[in-house]
Amino acid sequence: MNKALINNELSLSYPDGFQLMDREELKNAYLDDNPDRWGIRDGERHGLISVWWHESGQMLSSFARHFGGVKSIAKSIEAKLRKGFRRNNYKFGGFFPTQLCGEEAHGLRYEYSVGDIAQYAETIVVQHKNRCYTVYYYARKDGDPSNHRLFEDILSSMSFE
Repeated sequence: MNKALINNELSLSYPDGFQLMDREELKNAYLDDNPDRWGIRDGERHGLISVWWHESGQMLSSFARHFGGVKSIAKSIEAKLRKGFRRNNYKFGGFFPTQLCGEEAHGLRYEYSVGDIAQYAETIVVQHKNRCYTVYYYARKDGDPSNHRLFEDILSSMSFE
């Protein structure tokens, strides 16, 4: 088992088999050079998990919490995904409320294709203090059935320091 501390406040554990992604791998996976992203991948199981964070400031955080909070952010993410994956057989699987690190969170499920390979994905948004964290999970749709259990175990291990 491996441990990580993301942005000096979000800790998690992840199983052996996952490898920490370096800046270049994250850049290639997301087609940008965002420094506020952390990720791991398991090439054998064809799974990837990443965490993105954004500092929003006290006033914007209060405004966001008052006007829909993480649910509103999840809806905004879905709209961007729908537009970005429109040529990749995007299929929206629905929103879901959840808890992450003891905080209210909101997620969404979706599928898309990379070439002829169907992908399954989940995105979960949680706000902690003045930061918004977004957790992304990607795996081959027909891949190892234990992938999603590993993702749930990683989510369960998460806590704010």
